[in-house]
Parts: sequence; structure tokens; C-alpha cells
Amino acid sequence: MIKMRDKEINEVRRIRHEISARFGHDIGRLVAHYQKIEKEFRRSGKYKFADSKESEGDGQTYLTARKTQQL
Repeated sequence: MIKMRDKEINEVRRIRHEISARFGHDIGRLVAHYQKIEKEFRRSGKYKFADSKESEGDGQTYLTARKTQQL
């Protein structure tokens, strides 16, 4: 029997693969997609980002964005 955690991990992997497939498994296109999403999240004001000191303000994050309401 598959543990619940294994099911969740497999689901995440499946979704990541589907997203990658949408961009032809092209790393450049995939990164551009995620950067676009990050910009949209930043503009929305719904999320707070933790920028590294080296990259502060240039959109490079090292932590996952969290909903402002959850902080």
C-alpha cells in the first residue's frame, strides 16, 4: 500500500511534469514561465517575498512566497 506522503509526492511530480510538457521540456521557456508568475504574484500584493541580500529587489527569491494574511 502506498503511503499518503508518497501519493502526495507523486501528485506533485505529475503536475510538475505536465507543466514542463506544456513548455516542451525547454528549461529556458519553463524558467521564463515561472518568472512571469512570480512577477504577477509580486504585483498582486497578496504575497510577501523574502529576497536575498545579494538580489534584493531584482525578483530573485530564495524562499517560497507566503500569503500576507498568513504572516
